[in-house]
Amino acid sequence: MTKDEYTQFQSLDDILQNARLTPMFQPIVSIKENNIYGYEALIRGPSDSPLHSPINLFDAASRHGRLAELDLLCREVAITQFGLFELYELIDFNTIKSAGYSYRDGAGKAYDTYKLLTKKPDGKSSSPLRLPK
Repeated sequence: MTKDEYTQFQSLDDILQNARLTPMFQPIVSIKENNIYGYEALIRGPSDSPLHSPINLFDAASRHGRLAELDLLCREVAITQFGLFELYELIDFNTIKSAGYSYRDGAGKAYDTYKLLTKKPDGKSSSPLRLPK
């Protein structure tokens, strides 16, 4: 392992251990209805890290065998933040099919977090979470 690879490995390990990810939510707009239909969850690594870019972040995770771990953490962090914003629209994720785990098994914890955090003030569930097929 080169010095640069080792530095990336350490940075990735820190990001995963401390959930140092920043979710961003890009609106999905319905032109027909002229409103926000939902949000696409996007993720960034720490701004002071060479893994800030999602391309570098996911590449490092893939090279170090931690892609599934990163993918699940991204969902959990995004769902948690989305719930704190009290947004009741749909949230959409890009997932990594090559991460090597069953989606239904792997996303259970993230989906439970979503259900807890996206209750409307009247106690009813919010709009649905879009689960990949």
